[in-house]
Amino acid sequence: MAECSREFLLQDDPQRIRRGVFRSIADLQAAINAYLAEHNANPKPFVWTKTAEVILAKLDRLPVSSVSV
Repeated sequence: MAECSREFLLQDDPQRIRRGVFRSIADLQAAINAYLAEHNANPKPFVWTKTAEVILAKLDRLPVSSVSV
């Protein structure tokens, strides 16, 4: 879902999601649902471009938060 949302936001059509384009939450939800229906009609598998080791090494480089979750 996160990848679909990212694709939705990065579409070529700049009018698809901009401040003031949607007049209500229902309009935004309808646009998201229409995008998902279109995307799910011809789905493509997500392909990882980095190995798990590279991803985990990057996480190790992140600063440690002083606030425990």
